Amino acid sequence: MKMAVNELIESLSDKLNNPIKKKEIIYDFCDICEPFVAKAFQYYKDNSWRYISEVVEEKYNDLKTEIHEFLYPLFVKNAELLTSISLDEFIEYVNVKCTELVQDGHWFDEINSHMKEVVGNMENKVNSMVVPPFEWKFDFESKESVMKELIDNKKAYLIDNLHSSVCSSVLHSFNESANEILKEANETMWINLRNLMSAKINEARNTIQSILDTNIPNEKAKTDISKKFEDAAIKLVKESAKYILLKMKSAFDKHFKYENNRPRIWTKDDDVNQIFDESKSAGEAVLRLFTICKLWDPNKPQAQQNPALNQILIDKDTSEKVLEGYNRIIAHTYEEAKGLIKAQMTQDQIPSFAWFILLILGGDKILKLLANPLIFTFALFFGGSYFMLKQLGLLDIVLEAIKERFYNITSIFSDDEADGNEDEDEGEDDSNLVQNNENDSEIVENTDDDKETNTLKQEEGLLDLSKPLDSLVIPELPPEMSNETSEIIEESSTIDIDSIMPPLPSEEMDIDVPDPIESLDTVVLKKKKKRKSNNPPALTLKPNRH
Repeated sequence: MKMAVNELIESLSDKLNNPIKKKEIIYDFCDICEPFVAKAFQYYKDNSWRYISEVVEEKYNDLKTEIHEFLYPLFVKNAELLTSISLDEFIEYVNVKCTELVQDGHWFDEINSHMKEVVGNMENKVNSMVVPPFEWKFDFESKESVMKELIDNKKAYLIDNLHSSVCSSVLHSFNESANEILKEANETMWINLRNLMSAKINEARNTIQSILDTNIPNEKAKTDISKKFEDAAIKLVKESAKYILLKMKSAFDKHFKYENNRPRIWTKDDDVNQIFDESKSAGEAVLRLFTICKLWDPNKPQAQQNPALNQILIDKDTSEKVLEGYNRIIAHTYEEAKGLIKAQMTQDQIPSFAWFILLILGGDKILKLLANPLIFTFALFFGGSYFMLKQLGLLDIVLEAIKERFYNITSIFSDDEADGNEDEDEGEDDSNLVQNNENDSEIVENTDDDKETNTLKQEEGLLDLSKPLDSLVIPELPPEMSNETSEIIEESSTIDIDSIMPPLPSEEMDIDVPDPIESLDTVVLKKKKKRKSNNPPALTLKPNRH
């Protein structure tokens, strides 16, 4: 027995272990092993005939057990490789076969049938590897459970994707229709929104359920579909409430500026005050309409309602601010309408026969001017523009814009002219300053010349030219004054320099340093004084008359 087992192991070890180590499937596992197993059992029978049958049977079972212990692990590894590859192929099939559920599809039936086919193929291939006389079993249930789990995950993904895609598509159309209702903002707005939301919820639910019925039987649509549409509606309403002032102005203009969906042409017969009050009330009605959200369905029980469907959108303080801005805006439109009516009444004051007489008297000249193509083109352009702006009620706005532009241009030119005048005034001031400085210098020179002339005249008056020259140089003194004069001369011979010269400035004395930048008048005067100081003072001698 030992010899038969050893011979079988030596013959099959390399043939079975090498491919399995390389993760290669041995599809002919049974064909390879069966001859060696049969040979081992035959060898045992040939050599066990002389033993007791009970012993032979016992040893035969031992031989079978040893062969089983050698081959069964190799069989299991080979079957694992086979089932793993089959499982990978099934996963690829599930991921590629269907990426989304479609109308009239049969995804679940197709995927289940394919799974059964894969499991059947695995069982057939694995069972074909069993070597007789062994009855080996392989765990196919674990592989099948893996496949079912994969199918369940894929099913959940496809269902979520179906809800998301269908709801997104229906929500897009819901948003468009809801925006139109919010734009109209009439008294039936909340009723229309509730009806639209209910209709779109049913549409999405029915579409999803119809797709699920064919693809995944016994599967129901999710209950959170209505929550998505309610959240979308609340978001739209809140966003629309932010522009309540524009909606109020739009409602006002719809009644005030338009009549039967056409631009209103104001006439003197129109009651502008009544029309204004009605239009103003229409805008205020829009504010009241958006004050509280009324998406709450009154036909449903309160327990099934979403509290967010009945919330306050515009509080009291915000409402008061909006009303103030609204009244301020519409007042301007009201004044424009009154101005148009007054202008029309002014035009109507000119009688029709006056225009007729003007046309008769100036008809030939008008035709002569219109014969010029350029003038005719300009007249046609401006006349047509005036008519269109008049019909649309935009004439006053255009005229105001033109006036404002004209005032801006004239203000620019006036500012430039003012700047030029300022420059001229500054130039005149500078020239006047220079002229004044020159006049001051001339006055100073004339004053100095007059002083010199007067001094000379005084000297001539004091000198007696009829006397001899000696008497002019050394005047004669009376006898009684001669002694006094000599004493004075003696005293004056010794002069105290310190008493005459001023003291030198010490380090502690404060010295006034003149400013290096002096005015023009100061410089001129100093130059004149300096020039005068260079000439020695005239000697004045009084002749002795005694």
